[in-house]
Amino acid sequence: MAGLTPTGFTSKSLDEIREEIKTELRARVSSQLNLEADSSLGEVVAIISEAAALIWEELAALYGSTFPDGATGRALDNIAALTGTVRRGATAARAAFEVNVNPGTYVAGSLQIIPQGDPTAVLVNLEDIVNGGGAAADIAGIWEATAAGATGWSTSTVFVIGATVGGWNAVANGGLPSEVTNGLDAEKDAELRARRAQELAASGSTTVDAIRADILRNVVGVISATVVENDTSAVDADGRPPHSVEAIVLGPVPPTAADDQALADQIFATKAGGIEAFGTQTETVTDSQGNGHTIGFSRPVAVPVKAGLLLTLDGSGDYPGDADAKELLAAAANAAAEVGEDQFFTRFLCYAFDIPGVLNAAPTAFHPAAGPPTVADISIGAREIATYDVADITLAIV
Repeated sequence: MAGLTPTGFTSKSLDEIREEIKTELRARVSSQLNLEADSSLGEVVAIISEAAALIWEELAALYGSTFPDGATGRALDNIAALTGTVRRGATAARAAFEVNVNPGTYVAGSLQIIPQGDPTAVLVNLEDIVNGGGAAADIAGIWEATAAGATGWSTSTVFVIGATVGGWNAVANGGLPSEVTNGLDAEKDAELRARRAQELAASGSTTVDAIRADILRNVVGVISATVVENDTSAVDADGRPPHSVEAIVLGPVPPTAADDQALADQIFATKAGGIEAFGTQTETVTDSQGNGHTIGFSRPVAVPVKAGLLLTLDGSGDYPGDADAKELLAAAANAAAEVGEDQFFTRFLCYAFDIPGVLNAAPTAFHPAAGPPTVADISIGAREIATYDVADITLAIV
């Protein structure tokens, strides 16, 4: 039976529609009608049938768009928004640099850095760069790309001065950044579905669940958040005081002072009164009565992972290419990574089988980027988090 049924929606096929129209015409007009495909009436039947089939196709698409797994584009946006998940737009890359400057203040946005050989990709300092000494010195700062979108930089990418500014001598350390978070294109449908499920799982009425859910939902640039409580009357094994909570939050990377303040503000807004917000760094939040509160939180230490796979393709031609495959692998691994969670190469291997056209996969590398090359599970500390970058993933095809 076509249409909406207790088991779902079933469309009518073009052949079914054509035969139904022919049956009705013969029953209502004449059983002797010539309805062959090359007759005049046959052509009319074909036109009407094709139009009706398109309507059924649209009804099926409309029905499918009411479910997260079937919805795409704007329909998926609408479904996700019902539970507070909004599609992430394209993000801008960030990087931490030391720059050699003469004494003085270089206001935010005045210093341009570009990747060597690519003058179209411009990053500017997010905060003032201040050299308060009496001689030229290397000063640390955070830079962000002026245009949002996917980038493929790493800490081995050389950057140079993009526009000459008096008193700015060089990008220090040979032009190499100490940290890089690549920009991303607007969130794809599959990524939005996964994040929606993650945020729904994080929602809850308890303080821990509520703090995590609100951080993920409301603080811009957050990549991962873990909230741990110590509900005992003694300091726990990780140094948390009695009756405290610790939010360990990754992103944006590197964070600015404004990013840290926004995180502290959100923790204070959600945590229960009388519960200490503990962490390795603190910010002061002023309440509605003008009272200051010290709010702690922690930024996890990123453990970049180098991973390599040898892929066997199924010959279907569906494989999207190495660049897209690396993005899919990095997105899946980063979405699954949690603070303090050990990393297993067998789990990373599984992500390869979600890539179209992949028949089989074997690991060729899986280790901390700072460690020796090997294939082995990776131990992650309580305030560490594994991170995956497309630049640290290598693929080979059999």
